[in-house]
Amino acid sequence: MQEHKQHSHHEEGLSMQQTFKQQVLSLVNCMNEMGNPFLSANEELLTLDSHNVLNQSVVNTVRTIEAVGQQQFNDYYKTVLVDCEKSIHDPIRRNSLMLFKCPTTKVKSKHADKIASLKADVNLFSRLNIVAQHRQCDMDTFFSHENHPYPPSLSDKG
Repeated sequence: MQEHKQHSHHEEGLSMQQTFKQQVLSLVNCMNEMGNPFLSANEELLTLDSHNVLNQSVVNTVRTIEAVGQQQFNDYYKTVLVDCEKSIHDPIRRNSLMLFKCPTTKVKSKHADKIASLKADVNLFSRLNIVAQHRQCDMDTFFSHENHPYPPSLSDKG
C-alpha cells in the first residue's frame, strides 16, 4: 500500500513537471515569434497569450506602482513610526490602480435594474407564499399589499 502511494505521488510529480515544461515551451515559442518583450522599445503593453494591447491606465500602473508603494511606505514610516502623528491602528488608504484583470466598470442600464428588481420581487413573493401556505393566510390579503414604496411601472426607484 505504501509503495502504491509513493508511485502515485511520483506520477503526480511527473505530470506537474510535464505541464510546467509545456507551459515554458509555449512561452519560449511565443517570445521567439514576437520577440523579447523586455527588449522592445514599443510603448504599448500587451498580453503574450492573446496579443491584446492593454489599456493605457494599466500601462501607467505598471510603470508607477513601485514608486507609489515606496511613497506610501515612506509616508507611513514618517507619520506613524517617526513623528507619531497617526496611530498604528489608523486605516491605510486603498489604492485604486487599474490592474490586468480589473473588470472595467460597467454602467448598469435601466433594463438591468428592472430585471434585478423583478428577480427580487419573485424571490420575495416565493418566500411570502411559502409562509402564507403554512399559516393558512387569505391569498386576497396576501396580494393586496404593496412591496415597493413606489409603483415600479411608473417610476425609476422613486
